[in-house]
Amino acid sequence: MNTKTSHTDNILAKEESSVTLAKSFDLIDLLVVIVGVSLYIYVARIWQPTYMVKSATKALAFVVLPLVSSYLLRQDISWLRLRMDRTEVKKYLIRVLLIAAAVISFLLLISETLNEFFRVAKIIDEVKNRTNASRQLVLASLVYISVVNSFMEEVYFRGFLLVRLEGRYGYRPASWISALLFAAYHLITFRSWFSPPLLLLVLSALTFAGLVLNHITIRYRSLLPVWFIHALMNFTIFTVILPYI
Repeated sequence: MNTKTSHTDNILAKEESSVTLAKSFDLIDLLVVIVGVSLYIYVARIWQPTYMVKSATKALAFVVLPLVSSYLLRQDISWLRLRMDRTEVKKYLIRVLLIAAAVISFLLLISETLNEFFRVAKIIDEVKNRTNASRQLVLASLVYISVVNSFMEEVYFRGFLLVRLEGRYGYRPASWISALLFAAYHLITFRSWFSPPLLLLVLSALTFAGLVLNHITIRYRSLLPVWFIHALMNFTIFTVILPYI
């Protein structure tokens, strides 16, 4: 009886070890990160094609490459989980919507101050002149960024990076690495928009947001809540800049 129990325990231990290994960040994952990020930086900052080409490149780097590498190597893809318990969803949605409504209302009250502080009008003019985009196209892009772009970023930073890094280094180091990379990634877009002190402030805010989103991801073991929050965060920011579009 003891022999059978010991044998069973060994099998379970091996299975648990293989699952942990499958979730751990390894050399292939590092290669996927380097290739994906390098490709996106080249397209976004050097080639500078249309926005649709940039978005397709981001989808390739942030979603397709991690998924394909995980599938081919038979790695764990639980980091892509988008399900939640219905009861949790209801409680979560009500809480988040109430907070979002309060934040949006507050930001609208101080929108003029924020727009002057961050020189929003100048940024919008720069984007319009660089892309020759109409007001309708800019508005459509904002909706796309809120919904689709936020999904790709959450899959990459909160799913692929956070969960797999957690499997190797533990939660805290994984969370900080993911949050710092999340903040640094935004430099590709707005590094020329702000002065150094303001840029440091924005990067600190993005790092903090990344840490909060990481905590929520691990709390619910799902990307659904952080995708929803990220989309609301983008939408909240865009409500402030709408008068300048």
